[in-house]
Formats: sequence, structure tokens, C-alpha cells
Amino acid sequence: MPWSAVALAVGLLLFGLILVSFGALHVIGRVKGKDGAGVVLLVLGGMTFLPGFYQSRLAWYTLRGRPGYRWSDIPEM
Repeated sequence: MPWSAVALAVGLLLFGLILVSFGALHVIGRVKGKDGAGVVLLVLGGMTFLPGFYQSRLAWYTLRGRPGYRWSDIPEM
């Protein structure tokens, strides 16, 4: 099991989720800041969340023994 790759994937997933949450709060006006910062946070959050979600999903399916998923599908660092 490539622990470092799985840890990175989970880290990207959580960091992306935090950025998307703060970006959404900024866009709807719950958090004050510079104009356009919410959109930037949403874009950066999406760029970190999507790869983290994909790799975390691969690791989860592999851990659960789902057919068609192997540890070799996850690139090692």
C-alpha cells in the first residue's frame, strides 16, 4: 500500500474541501474580504479537491477489495 500517496490524496481532499467551503462562504457574503477572492478560493479548492477525491476513491475501493481496483493503480511517490 503506497501510504505516502494515500496520505497526500486525503490531504488534498480535505484542503480542497476547506478552500471550497471558505470560497462559497465568501461568495454568498458570509465572510468579508477582497472582491473576487471567493472565486479564486473556489477555483483553487476545486483544483485540489478533484484529484484528492479521485485518488482517495481509488484507495478506498482498493482497500475494500472491489473488483477491478489494485494498489498499482495509485502512483507511488
